[in-house]
Amino acid sequence: MKVAVTGASGHVGSNLCRALLEKGFEINVLFHEDDKAFRELNVNVIKGEVCSTESIEKLLTDVDIVIHTAAYISVNQHNDQEVINTNIEGTKNIIAKCREHKIKRMIHFSSIHAFNQFPLDHPLDETRDLISISPYIYDKTKAQSEILVREANKDGLETIVLSPTSIIGPYDFKPSMVGRSLINIYKKNLPALISGGYDFVDVRDIASAAINAMTMGQPGEKYLLSGNWHSIKEFGDLIEKVSGVRRPRFICPLGLAKFFMPVVKPFVNKENKLVFNKQTIEILESGHRNISSAKAQKELNFKSRSLEESIYDSFFWFKENGYL
Repeated sequence: MKVAVTGASGHVGSNLCRALLEKGFEINVLFHEDDKAFRELNVNVIKGEVCSTESIEKLLTDVDIVIHTAAYISVNQHNDQEVINTNIEGTKNIIAKCREHKIKRMIHFSSIHAFNQFPLDHPLDETRDLISISPYIYDKTKAQSEILVREANKDGLETIVLSPTSIIGPYDFKPSMVGRSLINIYKKNLPALISGGYDFVDVRDIASAAINAMTMGQPGEKYLLSGNWHSIKEFGDLIEKVSGVRRPRFICPLGLAKFFMPVVKPFVNKENKLVFNKQTIEILESGHRNISSAKAQKELNFKSRSLEESIYDSFFWFKENGYL
C-alpha cells in the first residue's frame, strides 16, 4: 500500500514517515522548503506546495491513502493570506485531487484550537462545537478546513479528522513551539515562566493513531488525541529533572503577563525571538484540563505516554542533533 503524506518536514510528518516505513509502507512525501526531516529516509520526494495542482497531481500518483498534516501555524492576530491559502485552499485542492485519483481514504490533521474551549468546567470531546468567531486566523482556518473535510466524506472518498492537543516529542527538526520552549528553558533564555498550562501529547502516539486510522477509523468521524494537562511550572520541573538545568524560579501570573505584554513584550529569549505573546498567554489561560480521547482509545487503540517520557526523549534528541 502506498501512502501520501503532506507536511512531511513538520513535526508530525517526520514522525509519521518513520512510523510508516517501520511498518513497510511505500511513501510519497510533499515538502515546500526544508527536506532535512526525511533526507535520509527511503521515500518518494515531491517538492511543491498544497495549493499547487501540479504538485498534488504528482503526490497522489498510484496512492491508496492520503494523510494531510500540512498546515500554516500562526500565533498572531493578523489576517495572514498564507494561512488561509495553506489551511483552507490547500485542503480544498487535496480533496479535489483525491476524488480525481479515486483515493480511498483521506486522513486530515485538524487541531484542538478548532474547538470552542468554553465552558472549561465540562469535558471537551468530539461533540464540542467548533469555533465560529475568533480573532486568530489559525483557529478559524483549522475549523473551516475540518468542516470541508468532513463534508467531503461521500461519493467514494472516506475522510477522517484527527485533532491533537499540544504536540511534543523527538524528530522535531524545525523545531516546534513546544520544542523551542524546551530549548529556551534548558539554555536559560527565559527570564521567567508563566502560570497556566496545557494538555501535552507525544507525537509518536499521534503517528500511531494516524496509522491505525488508515484501517480502523470510521469514515466521516473525528478523533481527539490528547495526553494530560500540565502546568508550565510542571513542564519546567520535568525539564530540570531530565537535564539537570534549573528552570526559571519566578512564575509570572497570567494577569501580570497580559498587563505588561502590550508595553514591553517581556517574554523574549536571548535571540530576540518572541516566546510568549497575547495568543499564547490566552491559550495557557484557557487550556482545557479535561480533554477526552476516549473515542480514539476505543476505536483507534490510541494510547498516550507520560509527559516525562516525552520530555526525556525530546531532550536527548535535541542534544544528539546539536540543538542544545
